[in-house]
Amino acid sequence: MALLALWAAYAAAWPLAVDVGGSDRRFAVGFNEPELIGATSFRWTDGDSTLALPRPPSNLPALVALRLQNGRPEGQPPAQVAVSADGRELARLELRDNLFRTYYLLAPPEERLDWALRLRLAGDSILLAADPRPLGVVVDRVHLAPAGASVPLPSAWLTLWGAALGALGYAAPRLAGLGRWAALGCAAAGAVLVAALVAAMPLDVLPFVQRFAALAAVGCVGLLAARALVPLASGEHTADDRRPSVQGEHLPVLMAVAWWMLPLFQGFMIWDEAPGVGLAPQTIWIGAALCAALLLGLGGWYLARRPSREALAKRALVVLALFAGAHLVYNLWYAYTRQAPDFWILFRGAREWARGGSLYDLEAVVTNHFGHVFKVPPFYGMLFLPFVFQDGLTILLYHRIMNTALILATALVWLRMWRLPVLSLAGASTLILLNFRPLADTLAYGQIDLVLLLLLTLALWALRSERLAATGRWASHAPDVIAGALVALGTLFKIYPVVLLAFFVLKRRWGALLGFALGMLVCNGLALAVMGW
Repeated sequence: MALLALWAAYAAAWPLAVDVGGSDRRFAVGFNEPELIGATSFRWTDGDSTLALPRPPSNLPALVALRLQNGRPEGQPPAQVAVSADGRELARLELRDNLFRTYYLLAPPEERLDWALRLRLAGDSILLAADPRPLGVVVDRVHLAPAGASVPLPSAWLTLWGAALGALGYAAPRLAGLGRWAALGCAAAGAVLVAALVAAMPLDVLPFVQRFAALAAVGCVGLLAARALVPLASGEHTADDRRPSVQGEHLPVLMAVAWWMLPLFQGFMIWDEAPGVGLAPQTIWIGAALCAALLLGLGGWYLARRPSREALAKRALVVLALFAGAHLVYNLWYAYTRQAPDFWILFRGAREWARGGSLYDLEAVVTNHFGHVFKVPPFYGMLFLPFVFQDGLTILLYHRIMNTALILATALVWLRMWRLPVLSLAGASTLILLNFRPLADTLAYGQIDLVLLLLLTLALWALRSERLAATGRWASHAPDVIAGALVALGTLFKIYPVVLLAFFVLKRRWGALLGFALGMLVCNGLALAVMGW
């Protein structure tokens, strides 16, 4: 079914036209950076560049239309370029003038296990006095279409990955516990969705069909690992639809397994020539050591002792937590070596105010809201004022140490809130949770979200304490007021905690609303007293 759907979509996708210099990152290899003259975007070749285009049907020749220009200043010799397809030369062109011309070439049918037909443009290049780049020829657009009246057959690459998409799309829901018909429905829906996207947006989807199959494969690997490490309990279902369930105490194991599926998929993307995707060697080595520990260490212990699945899950959690802790150490090292652009925005904004300027560059905020401009409430900037005339790098180090302490404090609050010992399986689970990348990125960029995390965690703790008050352990609604004040303080760092007011209203937590109002009044009053209106 997946093959039939993709075959129909593939036949409907042609012809394809790539705007070189536009949305071409997947297709332009070895070119100079894009340029724009008027409404025409283009790229210069560097003397040996390649256009990687979705592979045409295997049973038909392909008509290639290249829109090229010499582009060189007067006095330079004509540009020479040899065009080849998958190593087979199609033509040698001589570009004499600076007019865009379209050159039509016929590529014979050839089958290769590759997603792309690779058009190589090789020739001479020049160096200009004011431009250090090697300049070959100007490429504006390439058009690719099958030539012939026969029904286009999909390439071997698409056939292989289409079959994998269907098979893995069925296997993943089966491993997740769905019945045969439900899994078949999921596989069919996924295949039809990918096929519809191929037909509607061929240049955006056709080069990436293998990644959809890889996602399903990674999901299968994760589900197999989870089923091996965690005991599953089946509910009362039919024999064909025994859906497994997982006890809550084993969820950290599933989280840790899911985390390691991310670098696995990243590795596939790197293999698939994804630009701008990297995988740290430290992550690779830690992941390899974890696999060895689980397969050889834990697996050998299980085969030798034959313990209960509960005992296996507990030891798996300890192993996963230890390696999460090791990767967390790497994350901290990574964070401490970054440039921290968001910290410098806050620091320089406060220093500019201290020198008599303004915290806000309104024109810059309006022009690019996501640019490197001060755009948070002034309260947090006020906290920088005692330090703005000290060495910025020293303050950055202190800021990172403070944020690291905030991470530790948040973890301790979590454990205390749920009355869990630090030295326990729950404490080990905290290492798994803290290993997630957003915490490291927040620390690396010098952001303020870790303050928010602690404040909102404390607010949750206060709200839970108010529930105890309802049972008679507390005699007042003070925890609600404290929670509201903490949310107010968080709102003065970033505006989005204000949405929690809707939660307070829905839950009739009027004390929290009072605390929010008091917190805003006190904190804004302090900011006005220090920084003025």
